[in-house]
Amino acid sequence: MSLISQIENTFKSQQLDLTTSRLLLAVSGGKDSMVLLSLLKSLGVSFEVAHMNYQLRNQDSDLDEQLVRRICKENRIICHIIKVDTKTYCADNKLSTQEGARVLRYNWFEKLLKTQSLDFITTAHHDSDNHETFFQNLKRGSGLRGLKSMVFLQNKRCKPLLTFTREQIDTYAVSENIEYRQDASNNQNHYQRNLIRNKVLPEIENHLPGFKQGLSKSIGYLQNDYEYLIQSLEKESQEITKLKGDSFLITEYKNHHPRLILHILEKYGFNESQCQDILNASQSGRAVLNEAFGVTINDGNLIIHPLKIHLAFQLSVPTVGKYELGNSVLAIAETEKPKVFTSDKNVAWIDSDLIKFPIEVRTWKAGDRFQPLGMKGSKKISDFLTDLKIPLNEKDSVKLLISNGEIVWVVGLAVSERYKITQNTKKVLKLETI
Repeated sequence: MSLISQIENTFKSQQLDLTTSRLLLAVSGGKDSMVLLSLLKSLGVSFEVAHMNYQLRNQDSDLDEQLVRRICKENRIICHIIKVDTKTYCADNKLSTQEGARVLRYNWFEKLLKTQSLDFITTAHHDSDNHETFFQNLKRGSGLRGLKSMVFLQNKRCKPLLTFTREQIDTYAVSENIEYRQDASNNQNHYQRNLIRNKVLPEIENHLPGFKQGLSKSIGYLQNDYEYLIQSLEKESQEITKLKGDSFLITEYKNHHPRLILHILEKYGFNESQCQDILNASQSGRAVLNEAFGVTINDGNLIIHPLKIHLAFQLSVPTVGKYELGNSVLAIAETEKPKVFTSDKNVAWIDSDLIKFPIEVRTWKAGDRFQPLGMKGSKKISDFLTDLKIPLNEKDSVKLLISNGEIVWVVGLAVSERYKITQNTKKVLKLETI
């Protein structure tokens, strides 16, 4: 089968329609990307070229740029070229040369996708690149996600040559007289990927003939296994994750397999270290935050909640009536002494003669104290909320009803001992949040 037929079949098997897709092809000027440019042109695919001059190899970098520019002009292909100061960028951001260059190019590629209305970033990674990725991730101690290596399409990044061998690409380059530039840095083994490519894999293949072919098959199996694992984890995560207000609740989370909990936490942006902290935590009230979400452990349950900026709330209440408290309404009414007290904490009865209007309703702050009903001494509001195991995402929005500078009611939670109804109470105020 010709390489053109093979790449066409690859696109079809991945259900990517070449008649409607517009690609952004990353072209370095090296053999692999110049071969892919030729293949896509032969297929009549709509694509534009992107070339980044890293200015790392002096005149050679400029010659790479000149080749890409000329080939695109000769073939009437739209070509985007940019020069970047890679050394300065890497030094400023404390990145290795390879990592810094990768960040620079993919940030640029993502911008081009939007400005040019293109569908996929397309690169010339092939079978041997996947072998190198496997070994790099093996060395890092990666799990199945890393060992599956690169896939054909992920996050709008397309790699149509992944099933092509080094030998196939070399043969096509010779038969089609493909013009390309040789990057001498590929022979520098102080780069980990180059060491694997030039030393490790050839040595293994020399002692274990057929190793690379077997590795390609294994990576294919790992990719299938990973795809099935993720589908199964996603199904199970939906079954055990319950919506509670604007938060997500997983009851008795330690009864579930750690890999399932890990999958859920990763979806909300928690890194490996944070996930392990949560999985290993034994104390209720433990909280872990990232930039967008918080996780709180509450009585063996896991609560995942979006982080909010809770603005300080303050309201002056001149007399009885109904008042907006944001997401609820506070109703204050004069009433008779109740014969039976409800267990509903959203309702409270207090001695009206001890209250002086206007009263204040506000969010609690550090240092606030009150005497909880039934207690002899006072308690900090922060400690009181912790004792009640109020989740972290709910603490900041707790409000206080205050008269004469004293806390009368922790709204929806507890009445102060000092304002409770007694046998001597003559007038009663009913407080209720609706």
